[in-house]
Amino acid sequence: EVTGPISSSPFTADSVVSIFTTVENLGTTTAGFSVTSDIIDPFGNVVWSGSSANVSLGAGNHSTVFQVAEVSNASLWDITQPSLFRLKQTVFRAGVAVDTVYTRFG
Repeated sequence: EVTGPISSSPFTADSVVSIFTTVENLGTTTAGFSVTSDIIDPFGNVVWSGSSANVSLGAGNHSTVFQVAEVSNASLWDITQPSLFRLKQTVFRAGVAVDTVYTRFG
């Protein structure tokens, strides 16, 4: 299960996005998980991708993965021109995608 907020600095020419992904092992045995994150601009282009190291989680435990994304030439969001980006977060268990969540932000 993927949960957790993201936070971003005000978009200027170069922007930094802090990504927090909480992964919970709902299984009955210890398992290894990793997280990939993609930031997609308003035009559908992937402008940043990142992957976490593998995290070993005992049954019923959770962990938060922290990633920092630097996006160059990000569009400013304002009321007359809302430039919304999407964050795609995918959790992998043993190399197989088990959950994907999209979050809009701007």
